[in-house]
Amino acid sequence: MNISKLAVFQAALILFCSFGVYQYSVQEENDADGGAIIIIDSNGVEHSFVESPTRVAITNTYAATVIRMLDVESDVIVGISG
Repeated sequence: MNISKLAVFQAALILFCSFGVYQYSVQEENDADGGAIIIIDSNGVEHSFVESPTRVAITNTYAATVIRMLDVESDVIVGISG
């Protein structure tokens, strides 16, 4: 009898955790669709933003060149590396 209670508990725990993972994945999809500005990075990952960023960190020289070409204001740049 004790083993059957353990089996029921484990099954309930698996169902509960599965529901949590499902809710998290649905929330991530909804968050990604919410922004008006969509950027695809060099790894192919899509990022969305509700408004233009107020701070930018440049991580390599290619990014610095792009920032110059886009004529981004220098007061929003907070860090440069590489």
